[in-house]
Amino acid sequence: MEVLKRVWGEDDSEKLSSEFRQLFFFLGLMLATPEPENPRPLTKEKWKRVKELLEEIFGLYAFMFWPSEDETPTDEWREVREVAMPAFLHYFNNALLASKEQIEDRVSKHL
Repeated sequence: MEVLKRVWGEDDSEKLSSEFRQLFFFLGLMLATPEPENPRPLTKEKWKRVKELLEEIFGLYAFMFWPSEDETPTDEWREVREVAMPAFLHYFNNALLASKEQIEDRVSKHL
C-alpha cells in the first residue's frame, strides 16, 4: 500500500475517476508497447502527466454516446445508446470484485 501512496499520490485531488479500470488500461498499454531502447524512470512529474492523460481519455468516453455535428439521431440510434451507455458506464466505473490475491495473480500472469 505504501508503494501505491508514493506513486499514486495521497491527495484526493490527484485520484483518478475510475482508478482500477484506468490503472489496468495503463498497464495494458505498457504490456502492449515494446520496451524502449533507452528507458527513463517514471518520475512524479511524468506520473502526474500519465494521470492527466488517463483522465482526459476517461472524459472523452462520454462523447461516444452523443451525436457528432454531422449526425442526426434516429430512434434506432437512441435505442442503441439507451442500452450501451449505462452498460459501458457500469462496467467502467465499477471495480473488479476480486481479492488482493486474485488481482496479484492476474497481474503476475501478464508479466
